[in-house]
Amino acid sequence: MGRTVIIGTLIVFAIFNLLLGLGFYLFLKKRRENGQSLYETPVNQQTRTEKLGLGEILVYLSLIAIAGVFAFQTLNRGGVGNSILAKMILLPAIMALSMQEKGLESLYLPSL
Repeated sequence: MGRTVIIGTLIVFAIFNLLLGLGFYLFLKKRRENGQSLYETPVNQQTRTEKLGLGEILVYLSLIAIAGVFAFQTLNRGGVGNSILAKMILLPAIMALSMQEKGLESLYLPSL
């Protein structure tokens, strides 16, 4: 009986999340700003296309190095979920570098 209740609760939660996502999508498609739906407007208006300078590369590499040190310390503690936690520590720094190369850095870090 308990297993059925848990499975039923998970199914209801999944349906709720799907409906919430669908509702949010429809809201963004319907809402218009400056003649365009919010779903189709860019999040970042930046048009920067030049390559990264040496200073910016060093800043992002230092962020990755600091995150790597913290991730390594987390992994040394041992435990079941520490590898997932280490990935969660490293991923934002790596994503910031990859988004910076595409000109989308303001999604992760303030502009340098």
